[in-house]
Amino acid sequence: MEEEKGKSVKGFLPNALKSMARDTGDRKTYSDKGEPDIFRCLAIDEDKTKYGYLYYENNSKESILKEEVEFEELEGVIIQGHHGKKSIHVEVPPGENKLIVMDQIEKQYLMKCEYYTSIHKSMHDLKDLVKQKGEKKQIKFDGKAHNIFYYVYDDGDGYIWMFDNESDDIIFEGTFIYTLNNLKIAEKEAKGGNEWKVKLNPGEKSYMRMDAVDITHSWGYKCKCSFHCLDDISSEDKIIQKTLDQGEKQQILCHGEGIDVYYYICFINDKYFWYFINETDQKFSGTFKYYMENLKLSDDLQEKPRSKWDIFLEPGKACLKKMEQLDPYKNSKYECSYTCELS
Repeated sequence: MEEEKGKSVKGFLPNALKSMARDTGDRKTYSDKGEPDIFRCLAIDEDKTKYGYLYYENNSKESILKEEVEFEELEGVIIQGHHGKKSIHVEVPPGENKLIVMDQIEKQYLMKCEYYTSIHKSMHDLKDLVKQKGEKKQIKFDGKAHNIFYYVYDDGDGYIWMFDNESDDIIFEGTFIYTLNNLKIAEKEAKGGNEWKVKLNPGEKSYMRMDAVDITHSWGYKCKCSFHCLDDISSEDKIIQKTLDQGEKQQILCHGEGIDVYYYICFINDKYFWYFINETDQKFSGTFKYYMENLKLSDDLQEKPRSKWDIFLEPGKACLKKMEQLDPYKNSKYECSYTCELS
């Protein structure tokens, strides 16, 4: 390149420098950060034109390059558009490029710089990596380990969190509170900027990402959490199946003799479920009276608390009843007595 006096073509210099960078530049890719399709070139033509460039090209599909270039020493060179500055912020979205033009103004120059880089990948690219490479922790509640996990993955731009409920019948509710150092929770749902709430039904996943605020400094966090694991009783069929599988089975005595009428009692999510089954070929009628502490009958529609159920079952029929705790933080107990007939 040589300057031709008296003529000017708008945009010629940056376009020419871009062409030089693409064709002959010494490329530094970002393969070490998982993005070989992004590169930069830095060069100065000391012999002829005295022009130089810092060129970036992002040929990735979804990743954003973020880089802070800090010049520890810069003498004899002017960076166009950044005169007097010792640092440059570069951000290059997918499919775009960025050129920074340099002028060598003295025969001898000194240029020494440090790069601080982050690759901001899309959640689509990161979802598999979180589970493959992230730190895995299992949820334990009331002394029992559940098939519920969370993963934390350092992606070079912050952290990605994945919450994964792999259980078949447990609902997970958790609150995670963070002390953040040079990080911010990217999603808007973060309460107060540092609190994240999670609710997952069986088979559900959710993600949260923390982004570094200043990539030239280190970042980190501390976390404390509280959570609760609840049985999935979102339908009556699920309640009945769990009550049959886990409940205490009792046979009913009619006039001192056992009959083929049974009830199951199961404590699920601060509630007692009673499931009555008539396996006889006769009609069953019974009155079940209760003495209760910190409990109430859930189908009580009267002003005064009821203390009994009247159960009527045709042959082969069943019914489900429920007791609720008044205060889940207090102990509860009950005593039951009944009278019954077959007809």
